[in-house]
Amino acid sequence: MGRAGAAGVRPRWGRRGAQSGLPCRLEPAHLHGVDDTSVHLCLPVTRGQEVVELGWAEPHQYADHDTELMVYGPRNPGEVDVVVSLIQESIAHARRD
Repeated sequence: MGRAGAAGVRPRWGRRGAQSGLPCRLEPAHLHGVDDTSVHLCLPVTRGQEVVELGWAEPHQYADHDTELMVYGPRNPGEVDVVVSLIQESIAHARRD
């Protein structure tokens, strides 16, 4: 499993309530910057638990729905691939692909 990078990923915000079908504000992913390259993202509960068990992430301290994770910053090109794939999964989850 490889990690993914967040280059070019912009937040996508859903509206609250039945109109959008989303339970809350939804931002699929965001990168913390050049010094701390960790990524916050949302994944389905079961997938998130798997990612945590594999050591790629930990539950976000402000998680509202058990879907929010803090993914550790990549340390090498192989880990960048993993983080990028997790970001892609998060975007697909937000779009309900």
